Amino acid sequence: MLDTVGSVDQEVGLLSAVTEELRMVVEGSVSQALGRERDHLSLRAGALRHSLQLRASKIQERVERADEFRQRLQTLKTLVEGWEEMRGSVGSAPEQLGEGASLDTTKRQMLALSVAVLHMEEMNELSYTLALSSEEAGQAHNLKRRWACVTEDAMQRFSELQAAALQQESFTERCERAVQLLDRMEKGLAVEIAGGYQQLQEQQKTHELFQAELSIAHQILDSVVEEAVRLLQRGEVEDRLVFVEMLNQLRERWTAVGLRVWQQKVLVSSLVCQWRCYNTNQRQLCYVLAGMGRPLSLTRNHNSCSLRDLCTLLEDTKYKERLLRRHKARYSLSRELCSQLLPRADTHTKAQLEEQLQELQALWTSASSQLTEQAISLTYTQQVLYTSTTTTRFHL
Repeated sequence: MLDTVGSVDQEVGLLSAVTEELRMVVEGSVSQALGRERDHLSLRAGALRHSLQLRASKIQERVERADEFRQRLQTLKTLVEGWEEMRGSVGSAPEQLGEGASLDTTKRQMLALSVAVLHMEEMNELSYTLALSSEEAGQAHNLKRRWACVTEDAMQRFSELQAAALQQESFTERCERAVQLLDRMEKGLAVEIAGGYQQLQEQQKTHELFQAELSIAHQILDSVVEEAVRLLQRGEVEDRLVFVEMLNQLRERWTAVGLRVWQQKVLVSSLVCQWRCYNTNQRQLCYVLAGMGRPLSLTRNHNSCSLRDLCTLLEDTKYKERLLRRHKARYSLSRELCSQLLPRADTHTKAQLEEQLQELQALWTSASSQLTEQAISLTYTQQVLYTSTTTTRFHL
């Protein structure tokens, strides 16, 4: 499209040069008419160029979102097929497992499937903004169903494997496993909340992993408690008070870590959502504000325009004023989201946000005031030209 417009611009430039040569050898009224036609043609060519540039930018954005959707779809498909392939290569009983289906391998795949819920959420958000074909929509729906089934199967499979492994461990070994898990979780939770969007996305994955792992590892805590009760009933504990106190501390620590994981997960997910909303609003506003520049650049010399061109430009300006008013709520939301993100942003991100906010405010204020001035000026020029044309026709 833009290549075609480029060739049209060349033709318009050539025509303008020829028009200037003709105006030098014809009478005054004919020269003025040629000038008006040249200006009208240049105006239409400029408007077409600007419109196609904006449309090309919008199409490019949609192509990028469609590519991202397909990438998420392919990632999820790879995870699902990986589990289905491994599941089909071994028997259903824990003792039938081969080397490729060890406890650790199963755990890694099960956690990867659990974290894939983030891919699902991103896919859903992208699908709302895309015109998916019936085939793509069907693939996405089928994949979501398969993902839910294999995730449930993976959790059940891992539970069976872990139960078999716990049967081979002593009470002390189970306690050590529980303590090691809690130590690792607490170390991960001690990391400060990130101040940038991409870092927050990584932390969101980490906290999703923590919650999934803590959920499946609750089986370890249950086995510790069950074995502790049996030891107490059989009278194999020397100091019952100390033993019970240590068991209660482990359970309380487990509960506290689980609560912290959930709280940080909610906080990080909330920040990621704010960032996505902010980025979406920024993208939409930049697109809208980019479309506000054409009237000013093309109509600085509107006193020489024909009445027809003035009417077209005035309607275009009024339309853009209405468009700007419709996006005022989006503009206010972007400013509010930016203000909410700034306190938690790191130094580099904060500088970027402040620069974006200042630029957005400047563009919005400039577009609003210039469109108002443009509308007033065009209205006045239109009235003057209309009065002049009416008077000339009356005398004739």
